[in-house]
Amino acid sequence: MFSVVIPLYNKGEEILKTLDTVFKQTVSDYEIIVVDDGSTDDGAAKVEELADARVRLIRKENGGVSTARNAGIKASASDFIAFLDADDEWDPDHLETLLRLKANYPQAGIYATHHVRISESGKVERHLFSGIPPKPWEGILQNYFRSAIRGMNPVWTSACAVQKSVLDAIGLFDEEMRKSQDVQLWNRIASRYPVAFSWSGTAYYRKDAGNRISKNRNALLLSDPEQYLSRMFVDPEAVTTVSPRHAYAYNCKLAVSSAQYALLTLNRPDIARRCLSCVKHPSYFFPQYLEWSILVHIPYGLVKRMRSALRSMRGK
Repeated sequence: MFSVVIPLYNKGEEILKTLDTVFKQTVSDYEIIVVDDGSTDDGAAKVEELADARVRLIRKENGGVSTARNAGIKASASDFIAFLDADDEWDPDHLETLLRLKANYPQAGIYATHHVRISESGKVERHLFSGIPPKPWEGILQNYFRSAIRGMNPVWTSACAVQKSVLDAIGLFDEEMRKSQDVQLWNRIASRYPVAFSWSGTAYYRKDAGNRISKNRNALLLSDPEQYLSRMFVDPEAVTTVSPRHAYAYNCKLAVSSAQYALLTLNRPDIARRCLSCVKHPSYFFPQYLEWSILVHIPYGLVKRMRSALRSMRGK
């Protein structure tokens, strides 16, 4: 049996379509726990009107998506928990694929499927994964952190399932974080457990949906980048699945990508420099770290022109 946990906040226009993709699953043994996180629209009312005994609605005061997911986990009746955001969708064989992965790879801590993005124009944007054999492969990822360093993170919240016993050992979503708390949890699990992946059972991230959490990133870096990165960084000493150097490299990539965002999107070289100062072992991701250590000391306008010129040269 599955417990499908869906956090809901002002997704009245999307929630029924999302639930319909669960109802169409080839696996029927599941419960759906929708946790309304203090919505101000009619989303919770639409869920309440459904005549389906498998759907439970929990109402709570607004506290953020992590508090909603954790409330769903605590209320779940199953040890196998799949996550789905209220504006995302699944292929009909998604839960079937997760069950197969669990049966074939019981040692894994996370079970994940392929996932793609739907752009605001409706175009499918496929992720550029690294270190994963081509379709139709499924199995244990050779190195989760190396895959996350070289390409897109192979685990995404609406495309994965975790056993409650693993969450009991690792801990739940960090409720003090307002962004990337899901990635942080997957990193913590991947530090101690193998990660199973399948190209089947695709999940869909709809960028065209309104009120997406990922659209509000600025406050995190502007308020306290050191605290944000300290929570996001992987503890190399706690990693048992791969060499600690891959954890150092992952941390370096995270700091560099945050510095890029702070400089190029927010025009805040001071924040970018603070991000880079959090890196303890830059040699593990040296070329990019060295490049951005220089760029954060160059006037913003000149950096933009330099990068534009480089892109033009590479396109020739």
